[in-house]
Amino acid sequence: MIKPRIIVTGATGKTGSVVVSELLKAGYPVRALVHKEDGRSAHLKAQGAELAVADMSDVERVADALKDVQRAYCVPSMFDSWEVQVLFTT
Repeated sequence: MIKPRIIVTGATGKTGSVVVSELLKAGYPVRALVHKEDGRSAHLKAQGAELAVADMSDVERVADALKDVQRAYCVPSMFDSWEVQVLFTT
């Protein structure tokens, strides 16, 4: 059985990076949504995660990152109130 591709937001954070690692260990294909390519995202890529670089406020890039994804784990960092409003009203 083919396991569903899972996207993880907040993938470079303390909790998100553990979620990515555990999903990869369990054999899931993981796409890590990251703000930028840096040492933390390189570590996720080295573990086998696919990277998608996007800001959550960039609807087009997030939509591209969601292509061919069947499941999502949203592991947000602390949000400013306007970010929460943008995410949950659009």
